[in-house]
Amino acid sequence: MASTPPPITTVIAGLGRAGWDIHWRQLLKEHSAYRVVGVIEPLAARRVEAEAEIGCRTFASFDDFLADPVGELIVLATPSGGHGPEALACLERGLHVAVDKPMCQSVAEADAMIALARAQQRVLTCFHPYRFDPTFRALCDVVRSGRLGRLVEIKCHRTGFFRRNDWVMRKARGGGLHNVWGSHTVDQCLQLAASPVRDIFSDLQCTVTPGDADDHCKILLRCENSVLIDAEVSYCITTPQPEWILAGTYGGLVSSADGLQVKWFDPHAAPPLAMQEGPAAGRRYDNDDVLPWQEETITPVPGRGSGEFYDNLALAIREGAPLAITPESVRDTIAVLETCRQQNPVIW
Repeated sequence: MASTPPPITTVIAGLGRAGWDIHWRQLLKEHSAYRVVGVIEPLAARRVEAEAEIGCRTFASFDDFLADPVGELIVLATPSGGHGPEALACLERGLHVAVDKPMCQSVAEADAMIALARAQQRVLTCFHPYRFDPTFRALCDVVRSGRLGRLVEIKCHRTGFFRRNDWVMRKARGGGLHNVWGSHTVDQCLQLAASPVRDIFSDLQCTVTPGDADDHCKILLRCENSVLIDAEVSYCITTPQPEWILAGTYGGLVSSADGLQVKWFDPHAAPPLAMQEGPAAGRRYDNDDVLPWQEETITPVPGRGSGEFYDNLALAIREGAPLAITPESVRDTIAVLETCRQQNPVIW
C-alpha cells in the first residue's frame, strides 16, 4: 500500500481578505495535503492572530522572510502590484509559488516568472478560482458541445453602484477594477473563446470612488478565431444586467438567477433557405423561415469549487501532475490588462 506523502509545508503572504478568509480559513485550514508553517504580515495584530490560530512562524516583512525562508510553497495574497517581484524572489530561493490573481503586472514579469520556474524546476501557478465556478463550467460545457454553433460573441457584465474606498482603488498598490474583477472576467472569457487575442479596445475611468484607480472598466477583444468579447466591470452602473450572454451561429445563452437559459436549433433539421434575388417579395422585411428551436434551462451543479485548485496543486507538487492553471494560460490575461493600462494614460 502506497504511503501518504507528507503535507506540503506552506507560507501565506498577506493575511487580508484573500489570505486569511479564503486561502487559510476556507481552503487550507482543513486540507490534509498542506500544513501552514509561516505567514508574512506587516500588521502586528494579524500576526498575533495567526500565531494563536495557526501556531506558525510569523514574519513582519518579505525581507525578514527572505532572510530566513521556511516551507516548500508560498501563497502570495499580497496587494497586486508586488506579485511579480515577490514571486521571482521566492522562486529564486527554491520555493513553489501560487500567486493570487492578477499573477503580475506585465508580460515581461510573466515571462521572467515562467522562465525562472522552469530553470528552478518549481511549480508556478495563479489562483483563478472562477475557472472552477459551477456556472462557468456549465458555460464551457455548452460551448464545447457545439449546440451554439460557431461562437460569435461573449458578453460578461459584472456591475453595480459602489463607492469603494479601500486599497483596491489606489494605483500605487496595483489596484483598479480592471485588476481586481477584470482579471477574473478577462480570464474566463479567454478560456471560453479558446483563441489568442488579435485586437484590444479598452476604456478605464475613475468615476464615483475617491481613489485614483479605475472603478469603471470596459474591455472589447477580438480573437484570432473572430470571437468578440465584451467584458464590463463597473461600480457606477445601477441597471441590472445578465452576467453572461453568449451568441453563436445556431443559438445563444443567457444567465439568470434560475440558471442558464439555452436556445438553439439543429442545423440539420432546419429547412433550406436560399437568397432572394431582386426586390423584397411583397415589400416584407421578414420571411416565412421557421426554425426548429429547442430550449433548456441548465442548473449548475456545485462541486469542490476553489478547493479543486489546491487539490490539483498538491498533485502537481508531489506527483508531477499537470497544473489545472498554468502560468502560460494566465499570460494572455496579463497581456490584455497591461494593454488596457497603456491605452488609458489619463488614468494609468
